[in-house]
Amino acid sequence: MVRIEIIKRSSALVAVLLLTSLSLWAQPARDFKPKQPEERARLAYFVNIVSGPSGSLAKAMRVYGDWRKDKGANYAGWLEGENGGKKSFADLNNDQKLAVRQLMEKVYTAAAGFEGEGAKAFKKVGVLLDKGLENPSEKFIEDGYSKEKIPNDLNVLMAEARDYFADEMIKRVCSGRDPPMMLCRSDSGNMTSGIKSDLDQTFYVYEKNKKTGKWERRANWDQWFIDRFNAEWKNEFGSKLTLQMVDMASIPGKSRFPDVRITDVQGYDHTKAIRQTIVELRLTPGAYTTYGAVLQQMQLRALGGILAAASGERPG
Repeated sequence: MVRIEIIKRSSALVAVLLLTSLSLWAQPARDFKPKQPEERARLAYFVNIVSGPSGSLAKAMRVYGDWRKDKGANYAGWLEGENGGKKSFADLNNDQKLAVRQLMEKVYTAAAGFEGEGAKAFKKVGVLLDKGLENPSEKFIEDGYSKEKIPNDLNVLMAEARDYFADEMIKRVCSGRDPPMMLCRSDSGNMTSGIKSDLDQTFYVYEKNKKTGKWERRANWDQWFIDRFNAEWKNEFGSKLTLQMVDMASIPGKSRFPDVRITDVQGYDHTKAIRQTIVELRLTPGAYTTYGAVLQQMQLRALGGILAAASGERPG
């Protein structure tokens, strides 16, 4: 029997103290000039491309409203666990999981507006989660739709679904391998922010040595695995829920900065490896390109959650 092992690794198991000298300066008020016409044009263009096709936010909100009246009418009840606890997406039955998946597919497709706009869909859905639909049309209100923001428990539920779907794709890639493959997955998704948070995942591939029985790192397979993962996701969801739509990026473990717990980062600075790593990360959408950013945005944040949980406090 082939064993499939999936290990989720927290990036933060140790606190690292960074001593950084900062040079602060103040620019005299006289040096500030009004925005030039060309700068205002650039800002206007940015706003325009983010807003996307006309009506796509309203369409996405209508999809959500229809779902709440139909399959998702009692979604809050799905989440009620024993003794006042909460269920996660993985705890739902198959019909409930399908209903959440269909909601995500339809909302993100509507938010995308047209083919090729998937990369902006997550931003628009984020607006509906943060603010709801601002300035709805009279027709929208007359049709009985609410402009209020999508509830946070549904926001978190969709994030759990995204994570669950990723695990399923990992299982498909690893399944049937001989010798067995083990996949370590480290992700920076912030579950408290729900689906509004992007999901940057790093994959480390291992293979079991049949002779020794030990797991051996296969760094050259990381990108191969990512390509297979992406193909499985596309085969499953097609254009209804692309990786761009849900803002998910995958990074080869061999391109990640070394673990500061076991590597002298200062010594690493003086090697060619760090320059190569930075180049590769800059070519990877969603990747942090310095180990300081990785530490601040992922490791210390995760460590804070671990320490808060250990002390009985609720993570912020």
